Amino acid sequence: MGLLSLCCLYPLHVLSGPKTGDWNLPARLGSALGILLAGTAGGFLLVQGREALPAAARDGHPWLVRALLLAHYSPDASGRYAGPPTTEAALKGQEEVIEILLGAGAKPGAANSYGLSALTLAAGRGHSGIVRKLLAAGARADERGPKGWTPLMQAAYLGGPLGNAETAGILLGAGAPMDAVNEDGETALMAAAREGSAEVLEVLLQKGARRDLRNKKGQTARDLAVSSGRLEITRRLGKR
Repeated sequence: MGLLSLCCLYPLHVLSGPKTGDWNLPARLGSALGILLAGTAGGFLLVQGREALPAAARDGHPWLVRALLLAHYSPDASGRYAGPPTTEAALKGQEEVIEILLGAGAKPGAANSYGLSALTLAAGRGHSGIVRKLLAAGARADERGPKGWTPLMQAAYLGGPLGNAETAGILLGAGAPMDAVNEDGETALMAAAREGSAEVLEVLLQKGARRDLRNKKGQTARDLAVSSGRLEITRRLGKR
């Protein structure tokens, strides 16, 4: 479908950009691109209005992100079904998009409707380049998300299948509190031990993480490794 046929199918107010009464040509064209291309790239039929930029960010289309920003889309605006563009891009590892959004003034600490920030999402997925960019832009390594979880805890929690050692090291270097506890009294070391995140656990131990701390159930990191059947990690954590 071409832009001309799209304009024939949709009223001009739909193509007028995210701001009511914004009738300038860049806004109309940018919104039209958002409707036509973000939907196509995202694998669904139609994306329009405030959904366009988060969809373009999530699916990794830097040129479309630039077009929508030129059309006055806010770099921090959430969609009805999506979080701020930075959170969508961080989750999917869209590093170039993150750079564009931060350059356009996006808040590095923006969080989605679940309270998960772009930094926490990137840390959990091991997107170390994005973690670096967000920290450089002002995101806090010691931030707290739902139930008191930190980005470091998230990196440890998902580190089993993904590794995440590099990300953990970056966060620690930026001041992430190594022995901080969440609402359950668990530390990043405990999360790594329970979930089998051997690489993150090794980074934490090398940095001096306390293995004697106990969660609210009275369990140490070693206890959690034992109960989860993590034999190698149990050995690494030593005897009681």
